[in-house]
Amino acid sequence: RRKHDELAHSNMTKRQELDKIADKLRDIAKDRVRPGHADHPSTKEIKKLEQALAASVARYEEAYENRRTYDQIMKRLKDERMNYDNSIAELEHRLHAKEAEYEELLLMSHDANQSK
Repeated sequence: RRKHDELAHSNMTKRQELDKIADKLRDIAKDRVRPGHADHPSTKEIKKLEQALAASVARYEEAYENRRTYDQIMKRLKDERMNYDNSIAELEHRLHAKEAEYEELLLMSHDANQSK
């Protein structure tokens, strides 16, 4: 009988320990949140970082497009500058030719007026 009581008491103690451990396990399971859970702080942080990354990528792409546009404008302006210098030289040459022609016509006009 005594051995039976000792075993029953030991069994009851072990069950109480098992119940305590099971309660702890339930508490831990409740506190633990899955990594994919939307309310988890690390998930929120990841989403925030992903949004920041997406915004940075969008800004980078916009800046890259702007740079390409400005590079094209600079190339066109450099080409025009080379042509512009040639155009100015040609126009100055024409201007001097027209001025000389004007002077000659002016002299011819004076000569014609004097011969009348």
